[in-house]
This record gives sequence, C-alpha cells and structure tokens, in this order.
Amino acid sequence: MIVAFNDGNNAKATLEIVDNGRDQIVIRFIPYEEEHITLHLNPDGSIIRTHYKEDKEKSVWDDMLVRVARRMGISRPERHGNYVIHTPLPKIDNVQGYYLGGRLIDLNLFNPRAHYSNNIDHIFNSRVTEFMLEMYLSTANNPRSRTSNRVATSLGDVCFEFERSVRRALHI
Repeated sequence: MIVAFNDGNNAKATLEIVDNGRDQIVIRFIPYEEEHITLHLNPDGSIIRTHYKEDKEKSVWDDMLVRVARRMGISRPERHGNYVIHTPLPKIDNVQGYYLGGRLIDLNLFNPRAHYSNNIDHIFNSRVTEFMLEMYLSTANNPRSRTSNRVATSLGDVCFEFERSVRRALHI
C-alpha cells in the first residue's frame, strides 16, 4: 500500500508498506530508494526491527568478518553492515506503542514515479513540506491511542506523527 503526505497544496507518495499478511511488514521510504524498515514477528511473539540504509557508513563488518559469516551460512552478510538497527522492539516506559524510528522528509526534494502517485491508498496531512516523520507500531499488548494517522497491518497499526522541521522553523 502507498502512503502519501499532504502539505496543504499537494500530496506526494512517500512510503510503500508491504505486508505479507503473516509475520513481516516492510516500510520503504520512496524518496530514499535503498532505505527501509522491516518488522518481523518471531515465533516467541517478539518483533524484530531492522532499519536498512544502503548509504550508511559501514561499521565493523569488514572483509574478514563477511567471509566468516558467509562460511557460517549467513546469506549476503555484507548487508549487515548497512543496518542502522537490528534488534527486538523494546517496550519503553511512558511511551504508547513501539517506537519504529524517525526520518526527515522534505516533500520538495522528490517527485515520485507515476506508479506510486497513481496508486495512493492513504493520504495524511503533514501541513508543511519539511517535517520529521516519527513512526510507531500500535499492538494489542502495547497500544498507541493518541495517534489518528495510522495504517492497519498484520502486525498492528503503523502510526505516523509529524514534527515541524527545526531547519524550516529557523529558516535555515
């Protein structure tokens, strides 16, 4: 499903959410082609969050570690160096829902392909062109009640909140 954000003048397709209907959803940032957040349900009921960013500086996954991981049977181990985070979702005190992450979005900096723009499923009002998009997962055991901008998935509702960009507020 395609999610668009509207600054008051126009709506731009910004996220693609792919839900396999069972145990995994992928939230892909359309303007940042090689960046996505994957949520995967483990057999024990916990949810693993992986934030992948192609242009992230490599971490400790040097050539030797990649070779060792490959010998251990890990497919495409070099991708692990592009993970911003790869952990179970923690339940945080005084926070409703599971925090998935945030991303600065500037609707002026991209024009999505017609494939996305012509297939929008949800439009949410950001009210500004540049904003910090904060995402949460609302589940039965950790609900987020204060957010009305939400999309239902098999793992729970993905909730969206907008913070006006500090750069824009300061006119930088």
